[in-house]
Amino acid sequence: MIISFEGGEGSGKSSVIKGALRLIQTHGMEVCVFREPGDTEIGEQIRNILHDHKNSNISLRTEALLYQAARSELVDKKIRPAIERGVTVLLDRFYDSSIVYQGMARGLGIEEILHLTRFATGGLDPDLTFYLDVDVQEGLRRIRENKREFNRMDAQPVEFYEKVREAYLNLCRENLGGRWVYINANQEFPNVMLDVTKELNERIFHEGAITRERGT
Repeated sequence: MIISFEGGEGSGKSSVIKGALRLIQTHGMEVCVFREPGDTEIGEQIRNILHDHKNSNISLRTEALLYQAARSELVDKKIRPAIERGVTVLLDRFYDSSIVYQGMARGLGIEEILHLTRFATGGLDPDLTFYLDVDVQEGLRRIRENKREFNRMDAQPVEFYEKVREAYLNLCRENLGGRWVYINANQEFPNVMLDVTKELNERIFHEGAITRERGT
């Protein structure tokens, strides 16, 4: 099973994935976590190129192709072997990020990105995708306060992040009821994690919904 986590800058994907990892492990399932781009020798080199502020003038097509190259390495070297062993895979971004960032926000076209994606992944799809939705200004505030890595993709104009968020919302609306799950990531983290846990319990472990007590 492949579970991907999508969202804009500062949406809290890394923290949510850690929580999901612990939950899945408590059910006795073997699970691993990979991030995009990266987590292979070549993928990490590509990540450095894509995130380096010195490459701010990179061609949009080159950017799109580099993301797909890193993805192809990750699928071939890590994801597909894990799936074949029966391991549950958690992904910090997958090809939906390329559809949103390069296809929609950058304006390269959804079909063009999908064509590249099919080649890069060999048709591998997530079984479940969580979209963590956060207001752009709130997400950027979190990045500043958390003092995490500030890379080239964090240094885009605010208008770009607004396009990213709207693209994600459109993609999520079109696919709700399928593999996509909308999560309000503007909430405090414990409430975000409760929403994610509820969906995992119902969709993966087939357990009843948990009861939320607001303010606790």
